[in-house]
Amino acid sequence: MPDQIPENLSAHRGNSWGIRFFQALLALGGVRVASAFIPVVTFFYALFDRTAFQRCEPYLRLRFPNAGSFGLKRHFHRLITEQGRMILLGHAIASGKKIPVTEPDGGKTRQELAVLGKPVLALFSHFGCWQASMEWFDLFPGSAFNVLAQPDVNALLPKNIACTGKNLNLISTANLGGGLMEAMAALQRGEFLAMMGDRTAGGESISQPVLGGEMAFPLSPWLLASRTGATVVPVFALPTPDLSHIELCFGRPVPMEAPANGRVPRAQLEQSMRSYVQDYEQMCNSHPYLMFRFDGQTR
Repeated sequence: MPDQIPENLSAHRGNSWGIRFFQALLALGGVRVASAFIPVVTFFYALFDRTAFQRCEPYLRLRFPNAGSFGLKRHFHRLITEQGRMILLGHAIASGKKIPVTEPDGGKTRQELAVLGKPVLALFSHFGCWQASMEWFDLFPGSAFNVLAQPDVNALLPKNIACTGKNLNLISTANLGGGLMEAMAALQRGEFLAMMGDRTAGGESISQPVLGGEMAFPLSPWLLASRTGATVVPVFALPTPDLSHIELCFGRPVPMEAPANGRVPRAQLEQSMRSYVQDYEQMCNSHPYLMFRFDGQTR
């Protein structure tokens, strides 16, 4: 049976008045001025949004095992403050603000992928301003780009809010078969595919050791990659503290081979997933308030 996961918090967070207020601040004072107001707003969420805290608490307890009740609340406030800043950054980009997106490795990852000549599955995580990761694909001229994602319940927070360049083909997980057949077809055509690697959408998941506990990760990216021979590339969008630009941090590319019979042993899929999970854990350790783990599948 598919794992049952709670509805995304973003489905009912944020309202048009709040968005318009911060859009006005962006227009008048820019990103720095608008972001200065976010800790005040999130302070009330930290005090009164029990549902959000309960969903974040398992992750926070793993990352900050020695924090007491008050300490966890402080960490929760910092976490949702950073999430608010990332949403603000996404709206700034969508409104025309030029936020440079850079590759600290100088394009080395792209060059390696070009040499491989295989389909690419970009594995995003709910980390930083992750929507801006999609700008990376503008550096691959002439390539089609697909995103497999859950449909946007909250129209104020669309998946492509921070992607202003390449046109995206959004494949909905609400489609027949969870959109997996369309995603597989895109990879088989040699097109790029992006999807989330850290949050399940009701499909099969695997628990992996992270931060001394366990987190569930979806199996579907690894099934798609193994059946199409795609290379999985973890991508993390790391904004600078002043939100002046975004650095794309890449995990270790994981080449997958398509077997003749179309089946890959589960143990082999878990081993491939483990490489990504180790990179994910490193980002949790380095930037704990930029990893938005709100799915309740942590223990």
